[in-house]
Amino acid sequence: MAQVERSLIADALENTTTVAEAARKLKISKQDMAYKMKKYGLLK
Repeated sequence: MAQVERSLIADALENTTTVAEAARKLKISKQDMAYKMKKYGLLK
């Protein structure tokens, strides 16, 4: 499950220009996005 979530977040970050835009695409808050990016070691 975690690998799927990480993959979805990474894909959203690659296909958008900002973290806020990626969060909107995934329908999560910017705070949740920041937490998940840190959790999975993803930086934009």
